[in-house]
Amino acid sequence: MSDSDESNTGPHYQYVHLRLKYRDKASAVRTKLRALGIDNGRILDLHYPTRGVVSILIHKDYFSTLTSILEKHELQPIEDFNPLDICNLKDPALASLTVEEKRAKLLELHQTRLCRALQFIRPYLKGLISRDFIQQGWLTPDQVKNTLTSTTPKISTAPATNPSPSQLINDPSQ
Repeated sequence: MSDSDESNTGPHYQYVHLRLKYRDKASAVRTKLRALGIDNGRILDLHYPTRGVVSILIHKDYFSTLTSILEKHELQPIEDFNPLDICNLKDPALASLTVEEKRAKLLELHQTRLCRALQFIRPYLKGLISRDFIQQGWLTPDQVKNTLTSTTPKISTAPATNPSPSQLINDPSQ
């Protein structure tokens, strides 16, 4: 299998993780990233997997551009960040859980964040990103199906009623 074959079958989307001093609204983080020169249209999701870390979903083809922009501003992505590492469970209310219970809770939180992300991702990208999430083992096909069917707007089957120009002129109520 050639490298180009692998690039076509491997994940097409990835999360880049950055350290933040404090949690801010996603819109404020997007504004700051835009000020650095990062194209917000290339940021598909942005969420906080733990205190002090923001995760940014991008297409893998944008990775080198993103990292070069970050390096210009002396910002380094966290290369070995694992959102499922139990050290990322910072809630004191969950401190009494066993290691296995903490892992299960982290997986639940991670999957919840990914399902929420799918709800806000552009409709034409949802299928591709969902496939990547499944391929990477982050979500199951059933989770994706439930998320996409619960968030996909229903398309009306009623015929469109577009008034003619003469109707618009003669009938001011339209």
